[in-house]
Amino acid sequence: KLWLMWLLKLIVIFSLRVLDMLENNEMYIFVDPLNLVITFLFILAMMEIICNKKDLIKKFIPNYIAPQKIHHGEVSRLGGLVMLIGLIFFFSLWPEYEIQNMMLWLLIAFSPLGFITLAEDFHKIISPWIRLIVMICSSWLILKVTNIPLPIFNTPFLSSLLEDPLLSSAFYTLCLVSLMNGMNFVDGTNGNFAFMTLCMMISLCFLATIVGDIQFINLLILCGTPLIVFSLFNYPWGKIFAGDIGAYLYGALI
Repeated sequence: KLWLMWLLKLIVIFSLRVLDMLENNEMYIFVDPLNLVITFLFILAMMEIICNKKDLIKKFIPNYIAPQKIHHGEVSRLGGLVMLIGLIFFFSLWPEYEIQNMMLWLLIAFSPLGFITLAEDFHKIISPWIRLIVMICSSWLILKVTNIPLPIFNTPFLSSLLEDPLLSSAFYTLCLVSLMNGMNFVDGTNGNFAFMTLCMMISLCFLATIVGDIQFINLLILCGTPLIVFSLFNYPWGKIFAGDIGAYLYGALI
């Protein structure tokens, strides 16, 4: 209920700000409504198939038994795979080349970790050390190939330390690894991962409207659409979870 309350507040505030910008001709959304609807329905159909074909999926995925499991019954962890496919489908329809190119390189850099986490979502046993090494490599690649501007710290000790390119790269790689692991911790409880991530994305959207970063707003719309569909199945019924690939993917995107 607390997540829903904050989510509704953020949606209202963000909507009012967007309407104000649209009225003043300060903003143009590149989203094609038809592409948005097609993508929404495409992801919705895939989620529905996975949730209603549990007997078929069980033939390929063994039962999951672990001490951190807090829900009853067997729940599919393939929500992240569906969101990834939905993202690829959506950005392939996107009219802006720069966003397409950035998303393509991000997914290429994420792919080593994606294969490892997808195997774990199919309940294959992967060594924690292998996963950590692959996670560090993928995080470093994401920072390098996307050329995303990194935050600047004004604290005396940290700012001087990060002037060294090697230390700066290691620091931000560690930050990204920590963020992705944090996202994975909250998955497994109905609505926790979905609403937390949506709140973060709406907050970022609100900040983007303040500074007038239209491209960033469109990127968040692209990434948020699969998550909204996923949340319809994840909360409150818990029909599907994001799994490791979904949690790490959205940690990388955020």
